[in-house]
Amino acid sequence: MKHSHRSHRLATLTATVVVAVSACSDAPSPIDTTVDRTRRSAALRSYDSCDALAADLRDNTAERVRTQLLQQREMLRDSDGGWFRGGLEVDGAPEAAADADANSGRQEGVDFSGTNNQEQGVDEADLVKTDGYFIYTVNGDRLEILGVPEFGALTAVSSTRIEGYPSQLLLSGDRAVVFSSIYAYDASGDDLLNSILFNDDGSIHGQSLTKVTVLSLSADRTSATVERELYLEGYLMTGRRVGDVVRVANYASFDVPNLRTWLDVPYEIWDAVFPESRRHAAIDEAFTDAMEHNARVLASTRLEHFIPRLFERHNGVLVEATLRDEACSNVSIPEDGVAAGFTSLLTLGLFGDGITVEADHVVTNYPILYSATDTLLLAEPAQDWWWFWGNEELDEATNIHRFALDGATTTYTGSGRVDGTLLGQFALDAHDGVVRVAATRGQWNRWWSTDPQPPVTQLVTLAGDTSLEVQGSVDGIAPNERLWSVRFTDTEAYLVTFQNTDPLWTIDLSDVKNPRILGQLHVPGVSTYIHPLGDHLLTIGLGGTDEGLDWGTTQLSMFNIADRTQPTLESSLQLSAGSAQDGWQYSSSEATYEHKAFTYWGPLAQVAVPLSTWRWDENGGYEYRTELILAHAEEGQALSIDARIDHSSFFNGARDEWYDYRDVRRSIFMGDFIYAISDKGVSCTRLSDLQLTASVPLRGSNDR
Repeated sequence: MKHSHRSHRLATLTATVVVAVSACSDAPSPIDTTVDRTRRSAALRSYDSCDALAADLRDNTAERVRTQLLQQREMLRDSDGGWFRGGLEVDGAPEAAADADANSGRQEGVDFSGTNNQEQGVDEADLVKTDGYFIYTVNGDRLEILGVPEFGALTAVSSTRIEGYPSQLLLSGDRAVVFSSIYAYDASGDDLLNSILFNDDGSIHGQSLTKVTVLSLSADRTSATVERELYLEGYLMTGRRVGDVVRVANYASFDVPNLRTWLDVPYEIWDAVFPESRRHAAIDEAFTDAMEHNARVLASTRLEHFIPRLFERHNGVLVEATLRDEACSNVSIPEDGVAAGFTSLLTLGLFGDGITVEADHVVTNYPILYSATDTLLLAEPAQDWWWFWGNEELDEATNIHRFALDGATTTYTGSGRVDGTLLGQFALDAHDGVVRVAATRGQWNRWWSTDPQPPVTQLVTLAGDTSLEVQGSVDGIAPNERLWSVRFTDTEAYLVTFQNTDPLWTIDLSDVKNPRILGQLHVPGVSTYIHPLGDHLLTIGLGGTDEGLDWGTTQLSMFNIADRTQPTLESSLQLSAGSAQDGWQYSSSEATYEHKAFTYWGPLAQVAVPLSTWRWDENGGYEYRTELILAHAEEGQALSIDARIDHSSFFNGARDEWYDYRDVRRSIFMGDFIYAISDKGVSCTRLSDLQLTASVPLRGSNDR
């Protein structure tokens, strides 16, 4: 990762702890509970030595654990011990047409639908992909490839085992890139992987590995040959593809072995005969012991323990690739950063016969990733939850780090900060050099707070060549209400907030320095995803009344926004699978929280929504109803159900089995047909007469 500019080095924020024992008295000095919490800048600075990086990581870890110990100390001192059982441990918060196949006569967006991506030209990793001639899906521990020789047909072509738990893939020409997770708790007998996952003393080094498998696909897709196998320590976040370049976002945070995150106080201090002063002294002694123990542990903890490692498998041997240079200058951290976790961007250039690999690291809290074709944004909490202990007056803030994308080159171009926290990737957007952010201010994740500030939403615009400076904002949107969904277009933003009814907000962004609210509309229920359709918005969410939400009802809504100052609800449609009177439980849809499960097909003005429910059968087992709902969603017309594609038969073979994924996970429109993909099978239905034309069963996630 290149830096287009370099900030001067500032010391990472730490807090000084003074715990001394007087030589003239048995009474220890009072515990110093003060904290030094000041904010500086979100700008990333790179390191000039690995020693400096190691010192910051040790200091940041020490302060996090110290805060946890202070929290326990306060709780123990205020407690009567009725709940205590020898110790307390508080864990840290541990649409658009895509590229057409150059060799294909079938074009995405014209002949068939693809992944419901956030941005045009940026393909998002998902569990299903298609190139118009084949359907690719990760299923259980396999990459299944199904052929579509003609629309309406379906054949099983090949099945390739993928190590770990595959969950996402991307396609690039005749290559498939599959992302899977390998967890320490169920690691196989593979000694090579165990050598990564576990320390020499048998303790877990990292909870998981992200595996990237690059497969070369034969022209007829009957064979898939492994080209590269990469293992990156940490947790898979997501992947994006722009042209021939794939970027994988991964997050890693390692527990330092033998650190004490609890106070080891004797059980007998809770005896009624113990005076409060002696109980408090014992608690303070345990605090001092833990602090001194942790100082010794961290002093001996090497840098290598904190930094995620990258390995590649060659001929049965794992070879470690160096992810940092000699001076650690390819690792960055915000100027006031207090995190110890790593966001790693693994960039694969899939160029012809060669594959280039590059990895870049930013020391962050757990981030959200947004990508356009030329810009990548990482949004991370400026400080983690523990940082606010003793700082009740401070609100959460979010750092926005911007990177320019040029082929396989990633260049850092500046950072900014907004007050509040972000809902997800749709709360971020980059357009014509301007970053737009929807954030909710307030005080979140403070379990110790009795009166946190209520939420309020704001929309902020930021810009600048070498930094992100606030250009304009709209504040005070929906006080006391939660933000449920956001969607940006070129010149506008649409927000949905909720308390008891669902306000839809339309916001004008045409003047970067003066964004303004145009209109709002209150209707029952809530929208969790917004799909722009010209002068209309098609949304999906949960039904409800003026009294609150109906969590068992999925709702489609069509809003008319031709007059942005007075949006209107044109139509709504409540979806359910079975009735409660017949014993069916609440129905649910993955599309209410995963936009890639939502498929809108413009040529037919149809939307496909998965829906599933279950009930007990007469034998005491489970009976499932799993459907793909096809609804007519045309501007100016009432929403209506066109068809239900039933996948229940795939899931009712073993009545006593509970399935992790019962929804129809994804759907693909192809010509006059709809392909429905669930965990246990793929079906093809002709839309003109709703006749099943093909069906292929799958092994499923429960059969590995």
